[in-house]
Amino acid sequence: MNQDIRKNLQAAYDKQVAEREGRKLWKRQAAEREDFAKLMKQMGLKTLLDAGGATGIDGRYFADEGLDVTCIDLSAENVKAAAAKRLLSLQMDVTQLEFEDSTFDAVWSFDCLLHLPKTEWHQALSEISRVLQPNGLFFLGVFGGNDFEGIWEEDPYRPKRFYSFWTDYDLQAILSEHFELVDFHTHRTAASAPAVHFQAVTCKKLLVV
Repeated sequence: MNQDIRKNLQAAYDKQVAEREGRKLWKRQAAEREDFAKLMKQMGLKTLLDAGGATGIDGRYFADEGLDVTCIDLSAENVKAAAAKRLLSLQMDVTQLEFEDSTFDAVWSFDCLLHLPKTEWHQALSEISRVLQPNGLFFLGVFGGNDFEGIWEEDPYRPKRFYSFWTDYDLQAILSEHFELVDFHTHRTAASAPAVHFQAVTCKKLLVV
């Protein structure tokens, strides 16, 4: 990841742990993770990587559902907050995952990859695919629907954060280079970031024959 973007993200999220811990859970987020947990159980999947796990709110939910959860995040303070929830939590960059091939049955990434420059998405998706078991599941949740890349000037966080948004077509296109798309749908949202809607995608690891 671009080092300036990385440092700004770390600094911004290190300052916002209390705010994010106190944030009311978005109903659609709760529904998405409930559906993903059910799908994992139906498929007999157990190990889950929460990529961009923030303070561990989603990770704790999945662990309480009986899954074996590992959380990663760029922010050291987020990692501490997740560890305080009795989760295995590691400071790590999603573009450089420090795991062996085929380590996880599934990967959950909610509101994380949108902070990557578009030039780094292929690397992140390749890493996520690499650490997945054959036929492993990947859930990606990001804001988008429009074509945008850069600092959000109205961002209340300091430093202001970098965002990249994809149109629905382009997001599905780049994901299809690495995964088999199982489901794609969108949600309207009142989020203040300059996105059209929220994009929710469930994928399977693309098997190379």
